[in-house]
Amino acid sequence: MENALREQLENGVFQLGQSLPTQRELAQEYAVSRDTIRNVERKLAAEGWLKAVGGSSVKVVKVPEVRLTEARPGARGRVSLASLIGRAFEQAEVTVDSASLTGETLLRHLKVQKERLDAGEIKPRSLRIRLLLPAEGERLAYPAAEDPGDPRIWERWRGMVRDHCAELNELEARLRDLGMDAHVQVVRHPVTPQFKLYVLNGTDMLSGPYELFRRTITLESRAVASVDVLGSGSTLSYHRLEDDEETHDSVVFTSMTDWFRSNWEYWESRAAELQARSEGASDKTP
Repeated sequence: MENALREQLENGVFQLGQSLPTQRELAQEYAVSRDTIRNVERKLAAEGWLKAVGGSSVKVVKVPEVRLTEARPGARGRVSLASLIGRAFEQAEVTVDSASLTGETLLRHLKVQKERLDAGEIKPRSLRIRLLLPAEGERLAYPAAEDPGDPRIWERWRGMVRDHCAELNELEARLRDLGMDAHVQVVRHPVTPQFKLYVLNGTDMLSGPYELFRRTITLESRAVASVDVLGSGSTLSYHRLEDDEETHDSVVFTSMTDWFRSNWEYWESRAAELQARSEGASDKTP
């Protein structure tokens, strides 16, 4: 949990001066005790990252300094998702292609950009988001209860994703109200993701594997032995599309974006076919 919170601070999920979710909310999100949350907050406060304010509020008082150097042939490394998304939204036209397990991290960063738009810091004209998420029809390899007969962890994941998609739809509407030509599309595919992927404005890419681990999740006051993955705490590697198609970065970028494109096009068309069949069957019903 500590590593995940550090990663969120680094990636700009929680910004300078922002209050963290309550200890109860964090305990539910990470399926740990409130004592664990308190210990992590105390450790980060002692290091100067957090500060207790008032009765129970904890604010971010320092964030890691992350500088994104200009890409050069062969340059690779780890950079902040926040910095890349922030830079992408400074362009007139913004595109985001993403594949993940829940879409939560992307949603949080989009909310940050919405705040920048409200403050007049940025003025993009258009936004196109394509989000590839697992289908709901069958249980995933993870997150899942170790008991194969227990569907509760999967149902918990399904509810979280539905909530995130609903928030994305609300965010899309708000951005349109602000005058932006915003479009958010979600396609579901029957795959348990092994990694998360972000492609920004067709030139910058971050990707990283999900790390598998066992943990106990408390549901309805009962402990459930589960297998889960690190999401917000996973390490992301940076690659950029360069002028030279033969560089390492360009090859990795192209292979990953080809993977996204092929999956998006196939599962989008499959969804359209199934929808057409369903509507056709409905029309034939007396």
